[in-house]
Parts: sequence; C-alpha cells; structure tokens
Amino acid sequence: MDAVNLMFARFQTAYHNQYHRAFPDDESLSIAKRYWLTELQGYSPRQIAVAAEYLTRTERYLPSLAVMVQACEQSSLSAPLPDKSGSALHDSGPAFSPKRLRARLKRLRAELKI
Repeated sequence: MDAVNLMFARFQTAYHNQYHRAFPDDESLSIAKRYWLTELQGYSPRQIAVAAEYLTRTERYLPSLAVMVQACEQSSLSAPLPDKSGSALHDSGPAFSPKRLRARLKRLRAELKI
C-alpha cells in the first residue's frame, strides 16, 4: 500500500490539475487507490516506484492504469525503460479523460456498493 500511496503522491505533484479533476474528493481517491492496489498487487514496491518515476518524467498526461501496468512490466526487465521514441507506453492520445474516469469510478462504486 505504501508504494501505491507514494505513486499517487508523485502523480498529485506532477499532474496537479489533472489529478484533482480525476479525484475531486477523498472518496474518489480512496476508491481509485483500492482499485489500483488490487491491479498492481503482482508487482513489487520497487517496480511500482520505478514505473511511477518514469511516467512522471515522460508522460504529459496523468497515466491510466493500463499505462502504469505496462510501465511496471518494463521496470521488471533488466534493461532500462525505453525512451519516448521507442516506447510502447506512449499512445497517440491522452491517457487521461476526466469524464471516462468519473464514469468508471461511478461503476466501481456501484459494484462495491459504496
């Protein structure tokens, strides 16, 4: 959990406005942290930290969970993470959409009965 909290703190600092639009209240943030923790549980704290650091240095937009998972996969390899020119982590559009994230959080709340 510490690695996920540190990752979210890094994202908050690096993507301030996007972060606060995605997580406008403590409840949204708590749901997102629990969901990301569940999805990232197969990775070590080091992998999560390395991936978060890489993404905050290279991504213009708040990374999606899918982008974070790809970065964790890359961080588990012995080779350094690729740069933007050859990165499979970089897609052509923004990884962040407040509207889609709010809809996803609403569905998660319904699933978790929160």
